[in-house]
Amino acid sequence: REATRKTLLTFWNVFSFFATYADIEGWTPSSAPPVAAHVLDRWILDRLDETVRTATAAFDQFDALTAATETARFVDDLSNWYVRRSRPRFWDASDAAAYATLYRSLITCARLLAPFTPYLADEVYVRLTGELSVHASDWPEAVDRPDGSLAEEMAAARQLVGLGRAARTESKVRTRQPLKRALLVHPPSVELGDEVRREIRDELNVKELQDVESLAELVSWKAVPNFGTLGPRLKGRINDVKRALADADASALKSALEEQGSVEVAGERLTAEDVEFRANQHAEFALANEGAWAVALDLEVDEALRVEGTARELVRALNQVRKDAGLAITDRVAITTDVAKAPRADSALRAHRDWIAGEVLAVKLETGSVDDGFAAEIDGEPVRVSLRRL
Repeated sequence: REATRKTLLTFWNVFSFFATYADIEGWTPSSAPPVAAHVLDRWILDRLDETVRTATAAFDQFDALTAATETARFVDDLSNWYVRRSRPRFWDASDAAAYATLYRSLITCARLLAPFTPYLADEVYVRLTGELSVHASDWPEAVDRPDGSLAEEMAAARQLVGLGRAARTESKVRTRQPLKRALLVHPPSVELGDEVRREIRDELNVKELQDVESLAELVSWKAVPNFGTLGPRLKGRINDVKRALADADASALKSALEEQGSVEVAGERLTAEDVEFRANQHAEFALANEGAWAVALDLEVDEALRVEGTARELVRALNQVRKDAGLAITDRVAITTDVAKAPRADSALRAHRDWIAGEVLAVKLETGSVDDGFAAEIDGEPVRVSLRRL
């Protein structure tokens, strides 16, 4: 029940997002939608066609559970990857392909959901199309043949992004802080094109992606006995094996076990199940790995990266001020920031003033004395903000 509620709420939130920005930008569907050239548009439309095929085949076999599960998976992909990564494109009405892609995704998804949630699906469909009812429309048909290679690339991208996020969380480096590079480990069969690599780079908030062949380039290994398998078998001799493993070249031992299946240590024949390898990551990296996949974030932050991170924190704070002031998301403003006691924020404004102004819809963004206004804290420093709607 909780999973169902989450899926339906997510679907409604995506619809609300689309409806809000389509109304603001005055976008309406055309009879000849633009070609989906952006990699995210191509990917989500392939996913949509794949979902239609799977759900249709499932219903033909009276398998409603599979149809519902696949539709829920699509809703998750639509919200947590397509909309998340495409959000800035909806701030520009000239990017008609993004609107057309999300519009098609929503009306098709409403049709897929109609057998399960007739009222919600009808509400969304009617408000999007102006037609009588989703239940009077045709069942969707897949339009294009899914691009399997793109689906595999994007799945790999999401796997790597998930590991990168985990590495940030583990190292307690805030998401808004740009980093110099991310080192990627993935199976040799995975090829990442430039478009997909750009999505990974931007989502991880790093300046550069660098592929490395194996996790061995990112860590040093320590070999220890698996007491669960060796304890009952070796009993008193296990300490000899423990010492021998500690003295051994763990990387070479790991390779030998992978190639040969077993090795002799301290006079005992050991298999891969008998030895545990623990990764000791280098101090300058934050590492997360899973199977053949790994991401290591370079934690060295120079002054330019630090200033950019502060600029992003300032954008967050100013947008919160806009919200607290009750402004509409389209309102243009004039902002004065008092950074007399915030040298970091002052540096960020000097270096990134135009970008910050664009992110908060500020026609004027100045520094000066502010007696009243809103209080904010940027990197532990106090900032006061005066805001005026234009």
